Amino acid sequence: MASTSLATIKPPQLVSISSVTSYSVRVSWIASSKPAVKNFLVESIGTFVDLQTTVVNVTGEATYVVIDGLTSGERYNFRVVAISNSGTASDWSNNLQADTVMIPLKVMAESIHERSITVSWASRAKVAIRETQVTYQGTVENRLLRIKTIYNDRIATLDGLYPGDLYNVEVKAISPTYKQANAKELFGTRPFPPTLEPINYYNVSSIEIGVKPPTNSIVHSFNVSIQQQNQTKITYLHVLNLGSSVTNFVIPNLVSGGVYEISMACIGYNQHSTSSWRRIKHTARLYAPMIQKHRIAVLMDRINIYWIYRDYIDSSHFLITYYAVNGKKMSSHSINRMRRSVQLQNLISGETYTVIVKAINGFEFVSSQPINITTSLGRLRVEPITLYTSTSITLSWATSAANTIIEFFAISYTGAHLDRPQNSFNVSGEMRTYVLSHLTPGETYSISLQARSGQQAADGNHISQTTIPCTPTLISAPKTTMESIHLSWEIPTKSVVEVYKIIYYSLSDTVVHEGSSPREGYIMKTLKPGLAYNISIWAVSASEKSSKASTIQRTKLGRPREIRVDKVTNTSFTLTWTDPLGSFEYITVSCQKCLIRDWKVFPGTNEANFIKLLAGTQYRLSLVTGKRGFEDSLPATIVEVTKPHTPENLKIISYSEKDVSFAWTDKDCTSCFYRVQCIAFMDGLSFYDDLWSKNITSYYEYSCNDLVPGELYTITVTSLINNDLSFRSPSLFIQQRTEPAIPNKIHILTRTSQSVTLAWEKAEGIFDYYTTKLVSSKHYLLANYSPEVTTVEGRNLDPFLGYDFYISTVSGQLLSEARHIHFNTKEGRPGQVSEFKLMPVNPTKISVQFKQPSNSNGKILAYRISYQGSASNVSIFL
Repeated sequence: MASTSLATIKPPQLVSISSVTSYSVRVSWIASSKPAVKNFLVESIGTFVDLQTTVVNVTGEATYVVIDGLTSGERYNFRVVAISNSGTASDWSNNLQADTVMIPLKVMAESIHERSITVSWASRAKVAIRETQVTYQGTVENRLLRIKTIYNDRIATLDGLYPGDLYNVEVKAISPTYKQANAKELFGTRPFPPTLEPINYYNVSSIEIGVKPPTNSIVHSFNVSIQQQNQTKITYLHVLNLGSSVTNFVIPNLVSGGVYEISMACIGYNQHSTSSWRRIKHTARLYAPMIQKHRIAVLMDRINIYWIYRDYIDSSHFLITYYAVNGKKMSSHSINRMRRSVQLQNLISGETYTVIVKAINGFEFVSSQPINITTSLGRLRVEPITLYTSTSITLSWATSAANTIIEFFAISYTGAHLDRPQNSFNVSGEMRTYVLSHLTPGETYSISLQARSGQQAADGNHISQTTIPCTPTLISAPKTTMESIHLSWEIPTKSVVEVYKIIYYSLSDTVVHEGSSPREGYIMKTLKPGLAYNISIWAVSASEKSSKASTIQRTKLGRPREIRVDKVTNTSFTLTWTDPLGSFEYITVSCQKCLIRDWKVFPGTNEANFIKLLAGTQYRLSLVTGKRGFEDSLPATIVEVTKPHTPENLKIISYSEKDVSFAWTDKDCTSCFYRVQCIAFMDGLSFYDDLWSKNITSYYEYSCNDLVPGELYTITVTSLINNDLSFRSPSLFIQQRTEPAIPNKIHILTRTSQSVTLAWEKAEGIFDYYTTKLVSSKHYLLANYSPEVTTVEGRNLDPFLGYDFYISTVSGQLLSEARHIHFNTKEGRPGQVSEFKLMPVNPTKISVQFKQPSNSNGKILAYRISYQGSASNVSIFL
């Protein structure tokens, strides 16, 4: 490389470092433009660990280079030099420093013991480490944080730990540049092994082991392995620590007589740290015969017995011994060792026997557990029930076999409806009859009778019987109508009744009616009014009937039907009706306000005439049916009102444009109300309708207001009863037309010397036409116009003349009041003078004589006279 004095090119400029990682650094620069650069040399050297100098050669076109293979956590110096095509080197660039990033570490456990853990740490590549700090802290015990500092090594032993605890270990590596790399891991110390103590050896197929956990050690659970001698299969169990000083657990499913090796180890807090194993040996006991209770078949005089026994055990035969519990005789049977069942015969029915099965091999034997078996009992023969009342049932029975031992009879019964709880009790085995008492009447009982001896029970006998229901008690004063009787009753005591039966018939009718009801009530319908009925009722439960309860009840009398009033006048009317249904003897007719208030009529008389009544009066009529021995029927009522008198002498008192006053008389009316109507003629609608109370005198007046001017009205007056339109007299009517309206606001539109135009507002209401009159000293003109005209023009008038204009409306024959206006025509052109004469007076004067014009057409103010001489033209005014 050339020296600086020989450099003919400039060193690289703006050298920079970027993209620093754990293993690489990017170095960038800008080269000088002249002379051309052939290549660049990039030099790197570490400061603490990687002290070897490394030079990288790149082409002259390059502006950067990535230097990799560096050591993590080291501090490096970088510089760049340029080489020309001639081989000349530039000066070195400025020196730059960069610290590589620390690479993460991985912590591993080299060895784990009860009180220590040896950990190591490593990285994936080269790393510069100045020192390492190891911190560790226990989870349960030794929770104090402890720190170890390691130099120039990557392994550390953590001692003074607690057995079985879980430790949080953190390794922090620090580089020479004081950068850090951390790694965390959980490690658990091994617990001390347990102490095993067999507790129960006497079970054939299992063993109970007592475990004593180690002291000063954390134990989460236990691992157990079981292996039978000469067998390759190993069974593993996982047993949780129960937290007591001794934990017991059972190892099941052992083979009788088998030799087992049982091993156990403690598991620490993190469930991955296991202690050393502790082992014991155990031999299972021999297997005794086991009688199969579920397969025992029991008959009246024999028992079939089955048992289970392991085939590989060497036994010569089985010996079955049995004896009665209440007796002293013992019997036995010897059975071949290959058999597993036997039948015991000639036994007593209902007796309890103790049975034992022994497996015998020479002088040794193993006995089964003794079992008590009772032979079955024969079925009882229950006699049919013939004696029962409403509260008791008598039972009778007999046994089917004479050689039978019966300790007692079990009797139970329950009702199907009210007496639902089951009643059970026992009676002596010597009894053959029993009376069930205090039962519910009408209840259906399901009765069970069973013979028992020891553990055996004979097949149950089930019978059913219903007690006699109670007799219903009728409730007095039933609800009756004309066609029905609502009968009610009750049961004096608690009783079961499925249905009540009812029969009834009348004394005058041979037809018998039947009915039924599930409740304490029944309605007998479609009966005839006014008849007495014989009624009987009884209760039924299943097929049992109570005694009958009887009564006689009467239906109510029928009421007269189709009551109506005809031929109504001011003083009379006729009442008619149709006779009621059923039987009756007479009808009482009542009338309020009548001269005769009550009288009786007999069947077939269907009419009553009422006379000498008051006009416009309301009468209340009632008809009541009667019969000896029966209550009178409800009254059939009708209300009728006599017609009122028609008002008289209706006349018009006064009328105007919008009002009509009228009056009438009424000689005898008790209504106190009149209906007044004013009906317009043009639309035929009721324009005015009011109800008006009569005055205290016999002369009445009324006014219809706010009417239409010029309209023809029909006025009606009608008498009413109690302000009710359905009770009214014939109407009295009269017609009257209102006065037509007067035209309003007459005014002059235009006016000349010979014409005038007049206008007015259209009159209100209804009218036929307008009539007008134009009057002056020289004229008298009349004219009529239709209602639609509101302007009129007068022509050919005299100039400068006074006129009077009158206008009225005409409706029918009525003429309204006239409206008037006065006006003068304007002045016109004066007419010619007459008798015009010229007379000389002297040589210089001429006398002019004339008369005024006949049509001055206004006031003449002056005359103009013009004359012309031979030499002049002169005009003068006189």
